[in-house]
Amino acid sequence: YPSYSTMRLLLLSSLSFVLISCSRWADYDVLSAHGGVFKALPWTTQELLHVSSLHSRAEYHKLMPFIKEKLIESRDDLSPSERTAIERFLVAKRPPPMADHLFDEEEKQSIDDFHSKGLVSDVIAIWSQALQRLPDKMREKMVEYLSTS
Repeated sequence: YPSYSTMRLLLLSSLSFVLISCSRWADYDVLSAHGGVFKALPWTTQELLHVSSLHSRAEYHKLMPFIKEKLIESRDDLSPSERTAIERFLVAKRPPPMADHLFDEEEKQSIDDFHSKGLVSDVIAIWSQALQRLPDKMREKMVEYLSTS
């Protein structure tokens, strides 16, 4: 099983795009994450902030429908290959079920607060604590998901 420091490193690398503070959007190409598959969609800054917030709280059960709705809204803006690439990503990168319950409401609020201030290490600390609470097999599955998405 990965050590605590290894998990922190994996989380830092795999979650880096979702933990960029609002004031640093211009300095970071958030859409380069996930191989740039979502660059084809016409995102507003508010939508990107919403995606980032959902992502940082592991609220994939809210994120996936949001992206699907954006895909429907953008049907005229996408080529068939772009649409297919996004649809395939959504199917292939479905999060494990435990992601929906990784954080309690207090942790989600703390993540929001830290995220809005750009305090990446504090967000990662919450993630690390949540992962440590999981049984070994669930933790392994969640870390694998985070490091390969």
